[in-house]
Formats: sequence, structure tokens, C-alpha cells
Amino acid sequence: MKTKTFLIALGLSSSLLAHGQTIKVAPNKDNATSNREARKPDLEDSNVDPVNITLYGGPSWLSADLGSIVSTYSGGVGVFYPFARGLSVGVQADFGTFKAEQEEFFNARSKATFQQGAAVIAVDPLRLFNVNTALSLNIYAGAGLIYFKAQAFDLTTDELLRTSNDAGSYRTKDGVNVRGNPGVKQTHELAIPLGFRLGFPLTQRLNIFGEFRYNYIYTDKLDATLDRENYREASVSGEYHKNNSEDKWYSMALGVNFFLKKRTNFKSIFNN
Repeated sequence: MKTKTFLIALGLSSSLLAHGQTIKVAPNKDNATSNREARKPDLEDSNVDPVNITLYGGPSWLSADLGSIVSTYSGGVGVFYPFARGLSVGVQADFGTFKAEQEEFFNARSKATFQQGAAVIAVDPLRLFNVNTALSLNIYAGAGLIYFKAQAFDLTTDELLRTSNDAGSYRTKDGVNVRGNPGVKQTHELAIPLGFRLGFPLTQRLNIFGEFRYNYIYTDKLDATLDRENYREASVSGEYHKNNSEDKWYSMALGVNFFLKKRTNFKSIFNN
């Protein structure tokens, strides 16, 4: 009897031991899934937006020697790559026209067509300091080139007075020594854009925004007129001199951002 009882107890112990070993080695699907999820980047908490394309347009103004400012229009397109929370780099291309006029002393009006390209870096302090808002505020600065052709006309007779470049124009670095062949179709100069953009998110892929920008241009030729010089020769190309004041142009715009992927950190302005 004792032997039989001993054998039964031994059998139960072996069964429990075997069962315990099975529990140890059996994979736990819930735990494995949790471990895999833990190793994944936490995209839901990401504060970095996807790459986005911007389209914008609105009124613009030239600030130059012909002092009566005339409103015109400009527009552009850009691509921005956010690389950290609140920080992004991008490129922008702008195009449009400038107009200006002044009756006193110059008795002239000017017009110009232009294209401008620049690389910029943008900072969003709202995102950078984790402010709890759906809005975005991108403050940006950059550098690039503006290509243009400007002409000045007599206000009374509409005679062509001056032009930034024509069939006799050469490239020059100092306004004196020329290089290359004549017939430059467009002048190009250094441009430094500075601006801010206030964005309003509508969907996971779409923002609308308002923008103001100041553009510093390293030339005095955007209105085909130099400081205190009222020469009336259509073939003169308007050389740049260091003692002249540089021209600027300003713009206000409305635009849209289209994000190439859905934003996981999206907040709608309608839910605030």
C-alpha cells in the first residue's frame, strides 16, 4: 500500500513538473506583441510634421528710389522638410511684378518682372516650446538670388528713360570691369528674405496660412533708378555703387500647406 501511494505521488509530481516546464517555454503572444510595440518609434507622440508643399500669393510693394509705392501682386511655391520639433528647412520660389513712381525730381515710373529663389530655415516657437495650441507660427530667414529686368519711363511722355539691362549690358562685379558677352537678359542679385507665417490646421494634410515677408535686395536697380541720379539714357544699365541705398520689397500672402503624409500630432482649430 505504501509503495502504491509513493508511486501515485511520484507520478503527480512529475506531471506538475512537466506542466510547469511547459509554461516556462511556451511563448506568450501578448508579451511578444507588447515587446515589439515597445521597440517601435512612438509615432503618435511625434512632434515632427511630414514634408509639406506650400502655395501662396498676395499683394507686394517695392521700396526704392521712386518713392510713391504702387501695389502689385506676387506668388510662389515652396517645399519644407521638418527635421526636428519646431525646426525645418526649405526652398522657396517667387515670381511677380514691381511698380513704383515719383513725380518730384525724377518724373518717372518704373516696372519690373522678377523671379526669386531662396533657401530658408524656419523656427516655430509654439511647437519648439510645446505650447498647447493647434496654431503654427513659423519665423524664417534665408538667402538666395533674384532675377529681374527693370525699366523706368517718363511720366509725361512715356519715353523709356533707363533700364537695368539691355542688348549692351555686361556682367560686372564692381560696376566698372565687365566680363562675358553683352546682351544680359536679366540682372541677378543677392536676396535675403525674412518673414513669418501663421498657420491654421484644417485636416491632417492641409493648413491655411497668412504670411508677411520683408526682402532685402543687394542692389539699387529694382526701379531702374539710382540715388540722386536722373539721367535719361535708355541704354544705360544702372550700375550698382556701394554708396547707394539698397532696394527692398515686401509682401503679404494667403496660402496653403499640403502635407505628403497624415500628421499624427494633428490638432484642428475647430476643436480648440
